Amino acid sequence: FARVGFHDRAAHLARTVAALSLEHACEAHELEALASRRLGDAAGAAQALHRALLGSTADNAARLHLSLSILYERRLRQIEAARQHAGLARGAEPDGAHQRRLSRLDRRAAAASSPEG
Repeated sequence: FARVGFHDRAAHLARTVAALSLEHACEAHELEALASRRLGDAAGAAQALHRALLGSTADNAARLHLSLSILYERRLRQIEAARQHAGLARGAEPDGAHQRRLSRLDRRAAAASSPEG
């Protein structure tokens, strides 16, 4: 559905699957987040990723936190939320990239909270 432009249908299907199957809820909410992002609904994508976290395993929680960190930093411009999720994303990306992300978010948060920022 999502690949042929029916993003709203894909999001609806994902929510339906998640409601019917706890086993596949995490994946369904990830699909919903993807469809929401493609529709330009960053807030809806964040909500779907948070729902995916509720049914996630330790194996995929870090990846979901990384997705949330990127979404909060780039689309929603909520640096504190991005930093919080980046801290929980260890293991989802190489260590060097993870440290650069944390450092960048720390700098951006400090700049936003400074009197000149």
